[in-house]
Formats: sequence, C-alpha cells, structure tokens
Amino acid sequence: MVDNTSVDLKRKNNLVTRADVGFLWLTLALAVGVAVVLAWVVAQTAIAAIPSIGQFGLSFLTAGSWDPVTNTYGILPQIYGTLVTSVIALLFALPFGVAAAIFLSEDFLPKFITNPIAYAIE
Repeated sequence: MVDNTSVDLKRKNNLVTRADVGFLWLTLALAVGVAVVLAWVVAQTAIAAIPSIGQFGLSFLTAGSWDPVTNTYGILPQIYGTLVTSVIALLFALPFGVAAAIFLSEDFLPKFITNPIAYAIE
C-alpha cells in the first residue's frame, strides 16, 4: 500500500523546487535586464556626447572655466562640488545609519516602539 503522506510530500517538494528554479531564472532575467538597460543608457549618453566631445575635446572634464561669451567650457568645479557634497552627506548619514541599525537590532526598547521606527526607516 502506498503512503499518501509520502506522495503528497514528494509532490510538495517538487512544486517547491520548481518554484525555486522559476524564481532563480526570473531573478536572473531581471538582473540581466537591468544591466542591458544600464548599458543602453550609457550608450545613448555617449552617442549624444560625441558632438560636444568633438567640438570641445576631453579637456571639458578638466577645465575650470565656464564662459559662454568666449565659448570655453569646463566642468571640473561642478564635479568637485558634487564629490565634496557627497562626502559630507556620507559623513553625516553613516553614523546615523549605523546608530539606527544598532538601536533597532539590539532590543533597547520594546517591539511596539521599535517596529514602527523600523517600518518608517524601511
């Protein structure tokens, strides 16, 4: 006599395995899709930048003067400003983020207080 429990268990395990494999392929397809879209955006940006690079050269990235009257353009101050403000933002955000993670994971307060805070952070 066949045990119905073992047949049901095999059927359930087979379904779970198929679902896991399907999820794996779906995740892989979405990851490849993101990479393809990113490559497309980079390619389109590069294609659109070819006329400017041809006219102004790559010195556009290292020059510091932006003067439309004399037709000289350089973006180094903007790049520098972006990097500096990003570093300053990280210097402020990193300690707060680590402190919030420690605060929420170490059970300093009861769950009815930490759960809404964790939900708001997520």
